[in-house]
Amino acid sequence: MKFTKRAILLCCIILGIFVSQSAAELSLEDYEVDVLGSVGMDYDDNITFAHEDEKDDFISTLLVGLSLKKESKTHTLALAGNIRQRLFFDNSSFNKNAQDFSVDFKKEFSRFDRVHVSNAFAHAEEPGGFEDEFGRTSGRYSYIRNNFGFEYSKELSKSVALEFDYNNEVYSPDREDLSDSVLHGTGVKVNYDQSSKRSFFGKYDFSARTFDPGETAIVHTLLTGITQYLTKQLSLDVSVGLSFIDTFSGDNSTKPKISVALENDFSEKTQMRLFYRKDNSPSSFSEDIFDSWRIGFDVQQQILRRLKLNILGFWGEGEFKSLGTHDQLQGITTKLDYDLKENIKSFLSYTYSETDSNVTTRNYRRNLVSFGVTLLY
Repeated sequence: MKFTKRAILLCCIILGIFVSQSAAELSLEDYEVDVLGSVGMDYDDNITFAHEDEKDDFISTLLVGLSLKKESKTHTLALAGNIRQRLFFDNSSFNKNAQDFSVDFKKEFSRFDRVHVSNAFAHAEEPGGFEDEFGRTSGRYSYIRNNFGFEYSKELSKSVALEFDYNNEVYSPDREDLSDSVLHGTGVKVNYDQSSKRSFFGKYDFSARTFDPGETAIVHTLLTGITQYLTKQLSLDVSVGLSFIDTFSGDNSTKPKISVALENDFSEKTQMRLFYRKDNSPSSFSEDIFDSWRIGFDVQQQILRRLKLNILGFWGEGEFKSLGTHDQLQGITTKLDYDLKENIKSFLSYTYSETDSNVTTRNYRRNLVSFGVTLLY
């Protein structure tokens, strides 16, 4: 845990250096302030993600949040935080308090030089979505995750830009059989805009995942890609490359890395996104490499002036190389948002997820129904 605290503290210090001067020049009156309150109820038919002897329960959720944002000609500073209390009707030992906090800072030093610094901290228990649920260790447990990012971009000409980035992830699960881990990553990227409809990029990434206690895995990745607007509303993003992996056990391997995304804004009321990703990356909770692919979609439809529909779908397969564990996750979320008033919104959602694994105890099915009311001032 000392390892985790030091890493989070370092990220906060670096972030503070970049935003302190901007924040010091501003008073609270300079910010757009939003206060958020939410009351919700869930029915979860498998609260422990178990294969057998599933437990179901009704869960009430109380949330309070605050966000502040300031924009000027040369910089933007946004801060947001939420506190969430979960209360289980039949399993009170699972009652948990979760927190999340984020800072996002953008600064233009000139027409050609820009910096973007961000930090997102979360103390939570359940997966935040299918991406978090995919390849997850079985059972119900809480965790701390902190993501820090820094990006510097410079325009070398009208059509060529250079980007440098650094990112850090700290992951600390609340389980004695799992170790803390820290990821350090850095990269350099060259962008070339051939026209308003087509752009290319080339990138090199380096990352190192270290466990405490434990070993380190190192990944070097070479990527190239294209963004192509097929129409004014339809765009295609493709990137392909190779990852050269030094695993935790000292073995070396070369694996493909592929990403494809298709986005279409059919109208102001309808948007759709499809994606496919193939990757090999060190796990955040186990000294292993997760070899995976996934496809998904996101459809948003403004059905009526006050009624919005959002559908998310996911299907993925992944294998932990050392353990030989092979998982398949599939799921779908359907959510309706209805504006009762300008600052009062109601929501109703249903999520189904299912994991099939060659390790029987990792298999589970889960149905989650949620509804509630959100107030924004």
